[in-house]
Amino acid sequence: MKPKRHANQYWFGKTNLKQFQKVLSLLTTIVLVVYGLFLLNHVFYSLWSSTTGISPNQYEALWYQEALGSFTYAVLAFFLAFLTRVKWELIKSNRYIHVSILIVMLFLAFPHVREYMLIDSCLDSGGTWSYKYFQCSME
Repeated sequence: MKPKRHANQYWFGKTNLKQFQKVLSLLTTIVLVVYGLFLLNHVFYSLWSSTTGISPNQYEALWYQEALGSFTYAVLAFFLAFLTRVKWELIKSNRYIHVSILIVMLFLAFPHVREYMLIDSCLDSGGTWSYKYFQCSME
């Protein structure tokens, strides 16, 4: 006679579901941290390209906007990595975590709002906006 499985055992073996969740959480954290570090590398390269004048092209404003976008996504990746290490009950009940989630969401909107404002001011002044080069032309 086969022994009965407990409700918390996963279907593919004797691995406890809680152990599987811990391993999956740790793997997710590692992936998010590595992705965040990759994005930070892109931020430093973009800032270097925009400030030194040795960029692959002559569009420093585009490189600066790329750096802002990558930085916000790096912050999001690190924040999500932090959230994977926190228990769900704490996330649901802690107001500080709710406020930090709101702040991160507003922080993510910053590059898009900045781009919108630059485009709007360019068009209001009678110029044309080039999305490819991220600059205003007054021709």
